[in-house]
Amino acid sequence: MKKITQLSRLKMRWLNTKVLLSLLLVLFLPLLNINAQTTINTNLAGTTSTGSGGNGITFGIENTNTGAQILTGVGYYLTTSHSNTVYELWISTTSLSGPQPTTYPSAGWTLLATVTTGTITTTAIQPLFTGLTHIIPANTTHRFSLVKPGSGPQYASSGATIMSAGGVNLLLGAHNINGSSVGYAATIANRYWAGSITFMPADPCTGQVIAGAAASSVSDACAGVPINLSLNGSTLATGLTYQWQSSPAGANTWTNIPGATNMTYSTLQSVPTDYRCILVCTNSNSTQTSTPVSVGQNPYTQCYCTPVYTTGCATYNLNSFKIAGEGTSVISDLNTGCTGAGYADRTTLFTPLNILQDNSYDIEVNTTASTTTIYTSIWIDLNQNGAFEPFEKLLSDLVTSTNPNFAKATILIPDTAVPGVTRMRVRTVYSSTAVDACASTTWGEAHDYLVDIQAVTCYRPLSLAISDITKNSATVTVTPNSKNATNVTYQYEVRESGKPGSGATGLAASGTVTTNPFPITGLQPLTKYLVYVKAVCSSTDSSSWSNGENLNTLCNYPDLITAPG
Repeated sequence: MKKITQLSRLKMRWLNTKVLLSLLLVLFLPLLNINAQTTINTNLAGTTSTGSGGNGITFGIENTNTGAQILTGVGYYLTTSHSNTVYELWISTTSLSGPQPTTYPSAGWTLLATVTTGTITTTAIQPLFTGLTHIIPANTTHRFSLVKPGSGPQYASSGATIMSAGGVNLLLGAHNINGSSVGYAATIANRYWAGSITFMPADPCTGQVIAGAAASSVSDACAGVPINLSLNGSTLATGLTYQWQSSPAGANTWTNIPGATNMTYSTLQSVPTDYRCILVCTNSNSTQTSTPVSVGQNPYTQCYCTPVYTTGCATYNLNSFKIAGEGTSVISDLNTGCTGAGYADRTTLFTPLNILQDNSYDIEVNTTASTTTIYTSIWIDLNQNGAFEPFEKLLSDLVTSTNPNFAKATILIPDTAVPGVTRMRVRTVYSSTAVDACASTTWGEAHDYLVDIQAVTCYRPLSLAISDITKNSATVTVTPNSKNATNVTYQYEVRESGKPGSGATGLAASGTVTTNPFPITGLQPLTKYLVYVKAVCSSTDSSSWSNGENLNTLCNYPDLITAPG
């Protein structure tokens, strides 16, 4: 009986202890969890705002753990429409206050990751930067910025059609450090944003490392669009090194890619290529090579982006476009009105326009809208890689006239343009300038055409200079093109009107010279002329005419008379 009583007392004490432990856990577990949290700070000093959409893009991560954490994924989700847009994620560990940079690189900021979105429709939701593996040391604060190269930080604004700050800040409303993602969603400026952020403890690697499988953001690449490589199922820990390798498709001849030493890697390719990554645990000296991924190559003709107009072209359109090429070659696309949602592929409607390297061509364009805030720009894919790059923008923001009047300009085809048939984009945009060939905007219209670039072997002078001007003469100095031989001669025309080579009407003087500089004589006093020069490389080969150089003769002053004797 006594034994039973003692046993009962022991059970009671144990039950009391359990209750006490449970009570302590209930009381203190939240504090333990708080101490283990990695804090998301979206209100750092200097964070900027714009439009009606909310905060700027900068957000902070404060690791209050006693150990390091791995930022394994940051997901940005959006339902807006854009195509092949490149974004960069920058990090700063030294600048947590003060104004946000407006250009990158910037002092104290390092590029962490680059991603290309591919084409996203208005109904798609796509995560970005999901292959990150960035170590956040214990008790440190990092600051991040989302950047679109060439246009600085991105912001949420009313009617925004690109991923921006609202998405970044809102997605960080929830977080988890147990290796799983927690998301947050809201509506800002009539756009739906959602996202997640994932942490895991940064333990040192041990034993046999696992490299997993190499993965690519695309199965077939376009030459001008970055592809993003990452690892799936690989060991996540500290003490790891990475080395990406490439091989011509199917050749199994692997070469290290210089600088490709992170878990993710962004690159361009122009031919089908295989990729893999060698993962090493420095603590255990364990090595494993990932399974490879093969990335094919799209023909460049399948790689052009589709420009987006969220409001279409019913109000502000590209109504007419004209350009004359060599001989009788011409594109005359008149009174088209609004051709749809804002983009029209008109490459099958006209024979490719014949144009020469190192030559200039006049264009005319108009719109039906009564405003002076419609701007037209022109791109030609000069290197035939399926992308309209900044150097391929041959006309920028021409103020476009209203039908039936035309705005007029001249575009120059560089002598480095790759010969062959390629695409030309003509794009009108309402109210905005410096818009690229692919970006989303509100109103306007874009048309695509084909041009056939033809090679030349004799090149125009680089520039002309006019000096020693009198009432009836002047001296012309030519800056030669180094691509020509040194024994070229020059043909010139001095005109009051008309294009060079167009005949006698408007022609004041002409000739062929073997010297440089050379004189021009027989001009009329107080007259405005344009001087044109072309190089003559042989009896059968000459360059295009240079741009016209202004020459204004002096008034009809009396000639000096020499005194006799």
